Order: sequence, then C-alpha cells, then structure tokens
Amino acid sequence: MFNSSASVSAHYYRAFFNYMKNKGLSTDKPLLGDYAQVAYQLEEQQRVSAFDWHFLLSLSAYCYDRPFLGFEFGASLQMADFHFLGYLTASAKNLMEAAEVLEHFEAVATTLGKMKIRQDEQTINISWQPAASYLCAHVSEAVIAGWINFGQHIVGETVPIEQLTFTHANDNLRDWHQFIPYPVSFKAVDCLIKVKAQWFTKPLAQAAASVHQSMLESANQLLQSIEANSDISIHAKNFIAEKNYLASKDIHQFAQHIDLNDRQVQRRLAQHKQSFSHLLQEVKMKKAVLQLIGGHPLADIALSLGYSEQSAFQRSFKNFFQLTPQQMLNKLKAS
Repeated sequence: MFNSSASVSAHYYRAFFNYMKNKGLSTDKPLLGDYAQVAYQLEEQQRVSAFDWHFLLSLSAYCYDRPFLGFEFGASLQMADFHFLGYLTASAKNLMEAAEVLEHFEAVATTLGKMKIRQDEQTINISWQPAASYLCAHVSEAVIAGWINFGQHIVGETVPIEQLTFTHANDNLRDWHQFIPYPVSFKAVDCLIKVKAQWFTKPLAQAAASVHQSMLESANQLLQSIEANSDISIHAKNFIAEKNYLASKDIHQFAQHIDLNDRQVQRRLAQHKQSFSHLLQEVKMKKAVLQLIGGHPLADIALSLGYSEQSAFQRSFKNFFQLTPQQMLNKLKAS
C-alpha cells in the first residue's frame, strides 16, 4: 500500500520534540539538532515526509537507547498534539463515531498508513497498514499508542484492550510485557487494537453535536487543501526510499509515478529549491547512517547503496556530512 505522499503534520512533528524535552533528552547530536530546528520553523500547513519521520525516530531510539521510543512517544500525546483532528474527534457523540472520524480524517495528522474499522458481534477491531515498507517499528508503535492514549482520554476512563498486535518482530518481548499492560503479539498480519464493542457506545465527555458538525465541514476542506498542496519533494524522498533507487536517472520512473514528465518534475522541485539528485543523495546518506547504527560493515553499506568501492562511499559520506562514517558513529554514541 505504498503512498509517496506519506507525511506527518507540523503539529504531530513538533509533538515529538516536546516529548524529547519532557524526557530531558537533548537534541545535541548530529542530525537531530537539524530536525529540531526544522520543527519550530514549520508553518501550519507544512508537512514532513514519512522517510524523514522514520529516520528521526530510528536515530533517536538509537542515540538514547530507548527500544520503546515509538510507544513512549505515542502514549505521551495529548489532544492538542493532534490539533484540529483531536478536537474534531473529541466532539463526537461516542467512541464509535470518534473512531469513524479518525478513520476518515486521519490524514489531517498523518498519512503514514491507513486505518480500518472492523466489527463483529462482540469486538471492534481497529487495524492499521503502513504506507511504506521501509517504515520502522517505532512509527507503527507510535501510531497505535497514540490512538490508545487518545481514546482513553476522550472516554475519560481506562478502556481495556483485549488484544494488541504488530506486524514487526520484537526481540524484547519480556521487557515489552513489563512496559505494556495489554496482551500483545508480534509478526501478525496487521497492526491491530481489539476492544469489546460495548465501549464504543459510551458517550464522550466533550461531545458537542453542533460543534462536531461544523468541524466536519472544515475537516473536509482541510483534507482537500492537504491533497492540493502536496510537496513534490516529500513524494520524491518517499519514492526514492521505497524503491531503493540509486541513480539520478531514476527521475523518469518517479515522474511516471506522479503523472508528470521529467522536466515538469525538475521545475517543481526547483520551486522548492530542491533537485532530484540532491534528494537522492540525502536519502542514500541517511540510509547509510541507519545501516551504520544497525551494525552493518562499511563494505556492505557501500554495496547496498550502489558504490563499487568502499572508498568511494566513504568519500561521498564525508562530503555530505563533513564527518567520516566512524566519526558519525562516535558522535551518535557519545552521551
């Protein structure tokens, strides 16, 4: 279900740095400082690519040795962090209407995946499929934890979770059970929250029918605006990351994907002061960082990124970051 427009809103993105601040986690690390600076420069309507979000969570989890960073962040989210979507959902009459609003208008906060509600006689199953294959486990864990925390908040009491599942593997299952008080399993078909149906008929504390109806009209306009103003550089980064493209000539495949010709793509990227070749190099080098922190040998990283020689990769890496791979790793590891 690849979606090259996958992104997060400015409010959702900034919420992560508020979480970092509340946890006493400094952004005084290579690359993290740049991401933090961007967070507070974003305008209301601007978005951040799914690839950059994936990179930010992966890098932060490594730097601060927080294997549950995604879930911790999601569980910290407040109504204001979802901004308009939060207030719209909270004004619904009950938890089912709130879930349906979230299903339809999820893109207001993120387009990282697609939510679906399935109902049987006794349970409501809320599933989520990521919009790109490369998204790390922290991304899906943050989404699911955010839904759970927000649902508990708008109901006003603890809603028991019958089952929680994730599609990724997890080697820290014992630690996870200490961290999360729900039955949880991994390597499942879907990311899923299963709740008894009776909870979805409970009225919400902040239900307001007239306010909700008015906000629904605004939400539809907001969705249209998000689609109409989609940033082509977001499409490009996500496409390069998903398809694992390694050469600038692949602009043609990208242009076909978004129904433009090569020259139109180049012009539209130039309007954002970007070029396909620069975005390609940025994605490749950030992928290299993720492989570095994953413990991959330099020779393997170079080969995976299309370099015939390790030395050529190391030169490209230093030219891009002004640090050698080993210097980057040392700085990221430093306390």
